[in-house]
Amino acid sequence: MTAAEKPTICLFLSHFELYVRDAAVMEEFYTRYLGFVVTDRDEAENGMVFLSRNPREHHQLVLNPTVDPAPQSPVDHFSFRVETLADLKMLHRSLKSGPAVLETVSHGRQPRQAD
Repeated sequence: MTAAEKPTICLFLSHFELYVRDAAVMEEFYTRYLGFVVTDRDEAENGMVFLSRNPREHHQLVLNPTVDPAPQSPVDHFSFRVETLADLKMLHRSLKSGPAVLETVSHGRQPRQAD
């Protein structure tokens, strides 16, 4: 893909998920020192903790407790938001043309299958 073919869309950071060894310690850090608020938590033992600083966002940060062996990276994923379905399709085509391996997932309702 040439520079002229790269998509020109608005891309917003939605949230990111981190693997953590001690969710309670990390929750304390993000709430006490960075002003995040716990918005939700998985009820399972060692469940995920969802935090946000924006009242309009259910979560901006997810703390995902992990046990040994530790993952290679502390980052599970970054999530981005686009403004339109056309933007999403353009971004998807752009990413498919690169070296990244894509995995399509959905949080919540399953969207209608698009072309």
